[in-house]
Amino acid sequence: MTFEEPRLSTVGIEPKDGKWFVTVHESGLVTKRPFGTETAAKEFAKQEEKRLGIRT
Repeated sequence: MTFEEPRLSTVGIEPKDGKWFVTVHESGLVTKRPFGTETAAKEFAKQEEKRLGIRT
């Protein structure tokens, strides 16, 4: 039987209470950063994905 290993690093964006939060799961650690706009959150998420090697 074969199975896929889960990715060790992920980045997610979610709205909550009028703010946008970017959640980064990296090597077992989880960090969550608030942003005032969706655009700022998406830009930060994109940078984190590049840094973690998720997106090229």
